[in-house]
Amino acid sequence: MGSRGGTAAQRGSEEAAPEELTRDVGLLVDWENLKISLERLKITPNVTALYEASREYGRVVVARAYADWLESPLRNDPPALYRAGIEPVYVPKRKYAGMGAIATDRIVKNSVDVRMAVDAATLCHTNPNIATYILVSGDQDFLHVVNALRPYGRKLILIGVTGSLSQQLADFVDEVLYYERDIEDIRPPREKPRRESAEGPSVEEIFSAVRDILKTSATPGVASFSYVGLELKKRFPRYRPKIHGFKTLRSLIQAARDAGAIAGIETIGVQDWAFLRGAEKALKDILSRQGEAE
Repeated sequence: MGSRGGTAAQRGSEEAAPEELTRDVGLLVDWENLKISLERLKITPNVTALYEASREYGRVVVARAYADWLESPLRNDPPALYRAGIEPVYVPKRKYAGMGAIATDRIVKNSVDVRMAVDAATLCHTNPNIATYILVSGDQDFLHVVNALRPYGRKLILIGVTGSLSQQLADFVDEVLYYERDIEDIRPPREKPRRESAEGPSVEEIFSAVRDILKTSATPGVASFSYVGLELKKRFPRYRPKIHGFKTLRSLIQAARDAGAIAGIETIGVQDWAFLRGAEKALKDILSRQGEAE
């Protein structure tokens, strides 16, 4: 019988628990469920916001969105998701003809939960560095995914929409976030942002840095929120929007706009962009390029 090579110390290092490795994150999105759930709130799913929320738990190393992309409301989403760093995974719906008096009806079965459960279990073996999985769905059927991950001891975060989130599903995860409150806060602000903080730069310094990042971006005067967020962390490594009372990066950039530090923001596809005065033409060029790609 063969034996495994290496010393006990080396084997222990190889078999280290996920918590002892890098704080890596896997983001798995039931795209159709999220999109339909947000429609009643008149909100379009925002990948920038999802990414920012995911990065609070570590480095996002796997990001996938699952749907039947041949469905008419979803056909234009894959290119935008791909550009935003999320892999679109095609999961066809199964359709059956009805029986008897309802023979003309078609029964539709969504298999996203099964495909995501298989992928999640596979990732636990191929990517043991992923210690946290963020699941975006409110469908009770996603207990399959939760049950596939629980034996591996991974931390499970669930993102859903109020009114569309299964309580049974929520009871089996470690933490629940509500999209319209915790990811992209659509409620009016209740208090003014804190101007000073002992933990980092002043809010004025942050606004000035946002303006400078836009000036020096690859397309001068225009940059995606994701790029702005990454550049802010380079300049102020310990800074987080919450230090000054901002719930998300989006609310911080909105405050920069309201303060006149930047001209405005624009949602293109599933990403947010910020721009300076005089950069409207560059913004239109980005809109045009993305429109042609879709």
